Amino acid sequence: MTKSSCFGESVFRILIREFREKLRRCCSRVKACHTRSITGQITRILGISENTFRQYLREYLDGGLQRLQEIRFHQLESEMAAHRESLEEYFAKHPPATVNEAASKIEELTGIRRGPTQVRRFLNSLGLRPRKVGMIPAKADLEEQERFKKKS
Repeated sequence: MTKSSCFGESVFRILIREFREKLRRCCSRVKACHTRSITGQITRILGISENTFRQYLREYLDGGLQRLQEIRFHQLESEMAAHRESLEEYFAKHPPATVNEAASKIEELTGIRRGPTQVRRFLNSLGLRPRKVGMIPAKADLEEQERFKKKS
C-alpha cells in the first residue's frame, strides 16, 4: 500500500484505526445476529425460553456441567419432621381410630397443633392408611351359612 503525499503518516494511521474499529463493530453485529438466530433455534428445539437458555449458559460457563446438575431450591420441612420417628413408633403401637384422635395425640406428644388435613397427610407419609371398620352381624344363622358354602 502506498501512502498519499497529501496525508501525513499520523492521519493515515488514524484512518486505518477508524476503519478497523468500524469493521470490528460490523463483525460483532453480524455475529450477534447469527447468535440470536442460533439461540432461537435451540430454544425452540428444547422448548424453553431464551432467558432460561441464557441462564443455563451462564451457569455452564461459571461452573460447567456440575453447576447445571445442582438442585438449588429450598424445600420447606414440616415442624413435625423432627418428631417423625417418635410419632411413627407411637402410632405403630397405638393406631388412631380417627384423624381427630391422631391430631390430639400429636398435640399432646409434641405440642404442635395441626388441622385434620395436615394430620391426614402426615399419617399417609408415615405409611398409615385409614382403617376400615368391619361389620359384625348381630344374628348370624350358622346352619344357613354352612348350606350356602356347600352350594357354592
